[in-house]
Amino acid sequence: MNQNLTNGLIKIILVAILATSFYFYASPYQDCMREKGDSEKS
Repeated sequence: MNQNLTNGLIKIILVAILATSFYFYASPYQDCMREKGDSEKS
């Protein structure tokens, strides 16, 4: 029971870390795409 709970917590923490790192990894690319799109239009 206790080990099951620990494994669940570890999975939740890993997913949270992956989600946040992916978010921070993807946001600069979105900003770059936005800037490129603006410069192409003008």
